[in-house]
Amino acid sequence: MQPQSVTSCHHKLSMNSVTGAWAPIRLSESQARGSSLLRDIIIYERSPAITAQQFLLNQHLLSPLMTTACVHHSISMIQPKSPLSIPAASPLPQELIDIIIDYLYNDAHSLRACALVATSWLGRSQQNLFSRITLAGKLLPHNSKGLTLAELFSCLIESAPHIPTLVQHLVITESDAMLLRGRWLGRSISALNNMLPALTSLRTLHIDFSGTPWCDVPGIHTLFRSSFKLRDLRKVTISNFPRVPSWDRLFALFEGSNVTDICLVDVTTDDLVGDSWQIYVPESVRIPLETVSLSLESNELWRLSSWLANPSCILQPYVLRKLCIDIMHSQEMNAFSRLLETLHIPSLQTIEIRLEGLDSPEANHLPDVSRFRHVRLTLTPEVLQCKWEGWISIAVWCWERLLKNFRENIIESVTLTLPAEVHPDKLPEAERMYWIALDAALTRADMTHLRRVYLEDESSQALGYRDGVIKDMFPNLYEKRLLVF
Repeated sequence: MQPQSVTSCHHKLSMNSVTGAWAPIRLSESQARGSSLLRDIIIYERSPAITAQQFLLNQHLLSPLMTTACVHHSISMIQPKSPLSIPAASPLPQELIDIIIDYLYNDAHSLRACALVATSWLGRSQQNLFSRITLAGKLLPHNSKGLTLAELFSCLIESAPHIPTLVQHLVITESDAMLLRGRWLGRSISALNNMLPALTSLRTLHIDFSGTPWCDVPGIHTLFRSSFKLRDLRKVTISNFPRVPSWDRLFALFEGSNVTDICLVDVTTDDLVGDSWQIYVPESVRIPLETVSLSLESNELWRLSSWLANPSCILQPYVLRKLCIDIMHSQEMNAFSRLLETLHIPSLQTIEIRLEGLDSPEANHLPDVSRFRHVRLTLTPEVLQCKWEGWISIAVWCWERLLKNFRENIIESVTLTLPAEVHPDKLPEAERMYWIALDAALTRADMTHLRRVYLEDESSQALGYRDGVIKDMFPNLYEKRLLVF
């Protein structure tokens, strides 16, 4: 009897109508050329050795696990290489199974293999496989239908409704703005709007517009609204997004959300941009915002400061506790100082200043951090790309001036974070004097509330450098036993 053919947008199967059994064969290159989804997929034909129960398990495995969405770091598909014969249970305790699978959270290949061990391994493997999804504007050479990854993933969700409940972290990346033919986000808004409400467990969302302006992404406001309203969504990152109509228009889209953490990277506003969508802007937007991270050019920081200082500003961050800022130029330090002057939020407790680079410590106005209980000063790995001579000295000198810029304060803890490539025990002798000056600034008489100074140095564990090195750099902190490293 001829097998019946079953085709879906993810795989093609051949089934024996009598036994209900399936066996794998590989599609030929000519058969698979029509679609990237069929490029390396196995189909199943008659195999009397496989039972009907195993057939149902095969269906359960293949449908949810085949996707061209970027799982963790690569676009891949679940491909069993041999006929499936999976036991219903494993002799290992379930707790141990879960620990093993969680250890492989970043290894998609191993997770696919784990999913085929036993039914008791399947659920945890799927959780790790689909917890992080990246939809990027990458060309799929075998995708003759021209479907975007968002459309393909939406198709997967339709055939496997339990998959979207596993997604906790979603990254959406537009193609480079210079590659006009490669842009896909604008034409995928409909698919994304249909998909996002199903992601009921989504906790973080990162949209990288790759320099594509607001006006070139039709319907972006509907995408924002449908995603920001997700019940469990807590963190939103928007990056490389130029010519947003205004800060009012952007933050109005967060109305009614549960987002507690917003990160804005290279976002610019342009009041001259027309807004054909007539976004409703309420008089105030109250969201449970606890953390704001900013990586903006100095001009945009000035605009943001002016907006926040305006009595008609709609944003009401009534529980804001932490503010993070990335600094690359001294002009940005000046603008950040202005931003802090406009923020009068009693709930603010933590400030983090991340130096990506600093051309000069001679900022005209250093921010006043005296009203924060916790201060974090960080050198990012990006600072290693600086070509300026003595950049570590410049950064530490900036920290020293920052901490000497006030008298009365409520600072209880200071955290100094260094990238792994910076080894305190290998710093030139001439640069150690700046660390000693920083030590003096931290232990002066005005710092009456200081209880701890944390040195977070990723290289220290590997090097195991002696206490003497730290004692030479921070003699006063070391003697007063305030230093934790």
